[in-house]
Amino acid sequence: MVWDEPIDFALMEEGRQIIERLFDYVKNADHRGHTFRDVRDRIIELLPTLEDYHIDLIPEDIPYHRTPEERVIKEGELITLDCAVKHKGLWADRACTVSTGSLDKIRRELLLTAQGAFSTVKKESRPGASFREVITALNKEVDKGLCRVMPNCGGHGIGYELHQGAEYIYSEVDSTLVIPDHEAFTVEPVIYIEVAGQKLYAYFEDTILPEST
Repeated sequence: MVWDEPIDFALMEEGRQIIERLFDYVKNADHRGHTFRDVRDRIIELLPTLEDYHIDLIPEDIPYHRTPEERVIKEGELITLDCAVKHKGLWADRACTVSTGSLDKIRRELLLTAQGAFSTVKKESRPGASFREVITALNKEVDKGLCRVMPNCGGHGIGYELHQGAEYIYSEVDSTLVIPDHEAFTVEPVIYIEVAGQKLYAYFEDTILPEST
């Protein structure tokens, strides 16, 4: 595929909205007592006809991109839905972490920090902005509490390919990248907190489209 072909960003927005409908389901349904595989399969059933997709439903103790098939979802844990869909030739990629019932103090802090980190990265990722400034703002937001940014996580260019163009790694503090003004890319700060030697993870991801879309 030629990456410099014109991209219809309106079609990518349609892909984003397909994923939004999956988010609505995972946020509002009660998944406790069901296996991760069963819930993921139900989510896949909600998809329209697509050229390709990747769907993962991830527990709080796995960083990302792996669904433990037979594991049962429990009360009071965090689960993350990570979705990429190829719609009319173009990819969209998003993720969200949700709670299954009441959370303890540690998990509430993790979820709130992940939400704040995501909002900060989206806000700071303005066209023409230095990616180094995005990293600085992210670390300032996360370092307020006990959570940290997972090393080597980051966003990526997206379009005709799921990973297309630049990789935006949040641990590369000396990055010389600049946020593009005419390309689509993702933001995906993965946040973790360590409790009694165990790391718990939460993250949100979105596909950012040019402002003219």
